Amino acid sequence: MAILTVASVDARLKFRDLLDTVFLGGQVVIKRNNKPTAVMVNYGQWAKLMEENERLRRVEDKLLARQRYAEMKVDPTQIVTEDQYQQMLKDAGLEE
Repeated sequence: MAILTVASVDARLKFRDLLDTVFLGGQVVIKRNNKPTAVMVNYGQWAKLMEENERLRRVEDKLLARQRYAEMKVDPTQIVTEDQYQQMLKDAGLEE
């Protein structure tokens, strides 16, 4: 199903129709002043997007922790063991 684009004025007038479109799996982009401002998707699609966003956030956190560990190993003023690294991951809720 193609993405439907509507002006905000039309979205107000056609809200029920747009809601039906979204219910059937469609997506709606709402423009204001000819700029994309909002998107309507059904709840199932939104929930999947939120789950994926959270998964990617956890991956990013783990990568940042690994990067920090690598930086700490290079910095002679800090001593970091593998056990300390694993503890950093555990404290951040990112256990492997």
